[in-house]
Amino acid sequence: MDQGSWMMIDGAVNPGPWRPAWHGLRGVRGRLPRLADWAGDLDEELGHLYRLLYEPRIRLEARQARNPRSGDVHHYRVLLVTFPGATPFPGMFTLEATERWRTGLVRHDERSRTITEKDLDLDIGGAEAPDGPVYRLIYHDTRDGDRLSSLSGTLYYRPFPDLTLPPIRIN
Repeated sequence: MDQGSWMMIDGAVNPGPWRPAWHGLRGVRGRLPRLADWAGDLDEELGHLYRLLYEPRIRLEARQARNPRSGDVHHYRVLLVTFPGATPFPGMFTLEATERWRTGLVRHDERSRTITEKDLDLDIGGAEAPDGPVYRLIYHDTRDGDRLSSLSGTLYYRPFPDLTLPPIRIN
């Protein structure tokens, strides 16, 4: 065969003069294979994958409701937590939160709180079709005019009883 011809041997296309397809594998017996540049620690990679699939969505919304008799407007905040792909079970999540309350024009007060699924209500009448359970917690403004301005903390979440995700930082 001449140098410009192509050969198909054992499923490998080999241009030019014929060489066995396994020629490039010579001398690699006993060596560890080199990891790909994108490969990392298995636990870390699985953590990223599980976060993509099961990471909860957390929203803090400001809402208001009007009393139809008196016409008074009541302001409140709603914490909505959606857990995609999960089914509710006891001990599903724990949120170690720091609530920041606005106590005046410029003052803020921080309060620590641990929130579990027992503290939240299952929201079954939401406007959107969720892909998992949605929990809600309502924060009403106090009589003194204090209102929740932000929430931060760490969420410990288990989408299934046998699977625990790495802690998720919330701001």
